[in-house]
Amino acid sequence: MKILCKILALSTLLLAGMATALDEIDGLDQELLAPDEAFAISVSAVDDTTLQVRWDIADGYYMYRDRIRFNSVSRGVELGDATLPAGTIKDDEFFGKIAIYRQQVTATLPVRRSIEGPVTVQIEAVSQGCADIGVCYPPHTQLATLKLDNIAAAPATSSSN
Repeated sequence: MKILCKILALSTLLLAGMATALDEIDGLDQELLAPDEAFAISVSAVDDTTLQVRWDIADGYYMYRDRIRFNSVSRGVELGDATLPAGTIKDDEFFGKIAIYRQQVTATLPVRRSIEGPVTVQIEAVSQGCADIGVCYPPHTQLATLKLDNIAAAPATSSSN
């Protein structure tokens, strides 16, 4: 009988502990921002051949430098390799020493157009970031749209072997 009482008491304590843990997890969900809020994106044209993609990163969040990539989803628009700032090195529990960004980061993208006239450019930006409370988001895709003015298409280049 004493053993049964001890098992019941222990079970009650365990269930109470689980309920507290679940309450803390529920509170965690309420504290986290949606990825588009934590990592707000915008795009602007620097000139006819250069775009800038900017993220405003919420306080308490950071983005991984090596987890950023871009793709044009607009016909007749190609993107070159992005130029990104160095970032700050973080000793990350998942990836080891890795460059991150806090507050704000801007990527510079060369753009080449194969069509003339005004065009709406839609850029697919894939990134990954985390919250300081220990939660990392899966890779996240965001679309940024910008209308480019009426400019001539870039001349075709030929490659020689």
